[in-house]
Amino acid sequence: MPKKRILIFGNVHDVGYRPFLLKVAGLFDIKRFYADNLIIGDKKAVEVLTDDEEDKVSLFIEYIKRHKPENADVEKIEIEDYDGYVCSIDSYYKYLTALQLEKIATYGGLMLKLQKLTLEELEKIKT
Repeated sequence: MPKKRILIFGNVHDVGYRPFLLKVAGLFDIKRFYADNLIIGDKKAVEVLTDDEEDKVSLFIEYIKRHKPENADVEKIEIEDYDGYVCSIDSYYKYLTALQLEKIATYGGLMLKLQKLTLEELEKIKT
């Protein structure tokens, strides 16, 4: 089974790239998959690790070369062989879900705090 490391460079953070990649990996029934946001030098990248049958991995790679999330801007994609550990797609799904829920909670808390400050400022203006 070929393991691949794929680096996708460009405007690839905070545009839904990892959920997009997870969806595509599921579409091609990739068994082992992982993706994470990285900064390499001064460039934003998404690192993707795959491990499955060669035809599935090839289909996955060809698809992501032609498709991207709507708000992403891909500058380049690098592909290399990989010999490290790749978690199961189910484990990655749980990890990404928890990560996204944490992000929602963080931003939701920030929005509530800003809302409170805005309401306090409005009260000052009224009086």
